[in-house]
This record gives sequence, structure tokens and C-alpha cells, in this order.
Amino acid sequence: MPNSMTMWNKVDKAGDTMTGGLAMAGNKITGLAAASVAGDAAQFEQLESQIHQRVSLAGDTMIGGLTTQALSATTGSFSDDVTVATGKLVDGRDISAMVRAKILIGTYTGNGADNRNINIGIDLTAKQNVLVIVKDYTSLAACFHLGADADWTYFFGQTSSAANYIQAITTTGFQVGSGNEANVTGHEFRYIAIWNEP
Repeated sequence: MPNSMTMWNKVDKAGDTMTGGLAMAGNKITGLAAASVAGDAAQFEQLESQIHQRVSLAGDTMIGGLTTQALSATTGSFSDDVTVATGKLVDGRDISAMVRAKILIGTYTGNGADNRNINIGIDLTAKQNVLVIVKDYTSLAACFHLGADADWTYFFGQTSSAANYIQAITTTGFQVGSGNEANVTGHEFRYIAIWNEP
């Protein structure tokens, strides 16, 4: 007859409760039922399906709607971009109407020529809410041009506009005239182009 003390130290095949840890020595637990309540061991398939239903903090693509509280400086914000493929960000806004700002900074040397095209490699005519700012390195003059305007340039600190400085936006950047504050011969100019990207 088996020793009763030895029997008590064995796990019953019909079901039992461990009183200590069980080292698997690198072996698998197989045939596991699906977890249904807190404290249950989960199947690999359950874990994998949960991972694929989450949005990555590094950036991801939504496949459905996302309902949140209003996103603001006081309630919090996303830590990275979230792109919604089909659906809306529901906090009172349709994110399909949201845009992303782009900025490009560069330089060119003035040559005094009228109708001179400055090639920055961007089709600004295809962008939204375009703003071009030009600053002469050798003076305090700085002027800006709104993409929707014709040949009208505005100077910071002044209310009136003037022609022949930043004349237009183009399919490769923008065009300047012969005005000294935008294209005087031999001076180096810095430009800043800002636009909205859908």
C-alpha cells in the first residue's frame, strides 16, 4: 500500500491546487483552455489577437473610429501621429479636415533680375495656406507673401503692401522681383516657406 504522506505530495490528475512553484524546465504547457476570467492563463492566440488590436505608440494606422475626450493642453495629447484609414477621430472633429504644417528653410543670392524664379523643389501652387518669408542678411528688412495673393508683398511692422518683391508662388517654389529687399545683387537672402500638407 502506498505511503499516504507520499500521495499527498502528488498532484491529482483530476484537478488539484499547487502549494508551490512548478518549474517547467523549458517545456510547454499544451492544450490550454481559453482564458475567460481574471487570473486565467491565456492562450498564445488570445495574446496575439490582443496585440494586433492595439495602436503602436511609435505610429500606426487605425482601421475604425476612435472616440476620445477632447485633446488639449489640459486633457492630454497623442505622443505620435495617428493615421486613420477608415473612420474618424470622434471628439467633435473629423480628422479628415485636419492638416499638417510643413516648413522649408534655405538661401539664395540676389541678382537684381525681375521675375526671377527661386527653385526650392516644392510645388507651392498645390499646397494650402502658403506663406513665404524672405530676409536680407545685410539689413533688418523682412517681408512676407501669402500664397493666395498676386504680386503683393508685406513688410513686418508695416500695414501697406508693395509689388516687385515676392511676386508669386510657383510649381517649383516662388518668384521674386527686382526689389532690393528680395533680390538686390550680391546680397544673400534667407527664405522660409510654410504650407499645410493634407
